Amino acid sequence: MKLVTFEAGGAPQVGVLKDGAVFPLAALVDGAPEDMVGVIEAGNGLLKKAAAAADDPSHKGKALPLESLTLCAPIAKPGKILCLGLNYADHAA
Repeated sequence: MKLVTFEAGGAPQVGVLKDGAVFPLAALVDGAPEDMVGVIEAGNGLLKKAAAAADDPSHKGKALPLESLTLCAPIAKPGKILCLGLNYADHAA
């Protein structure tokens, strides 16, 4: 299962990407978090519910075509970004 943050109707949302379509997470799981940080904090229980709901044929009508959406950064305002430059073997040593 792949998670995405996308924009629809001017507001960012979290969704499940499956077979070229995005299922808004709020349409799959009642009370789902509105952002990716909330999804991460909710843990595996939420992810299992979302995966099962995305596989359920009754939710097929809730899918939005990927090409009609604008994908956003997964986490809009990350608290900290760490980078490590190991482009060359001598840098790593």
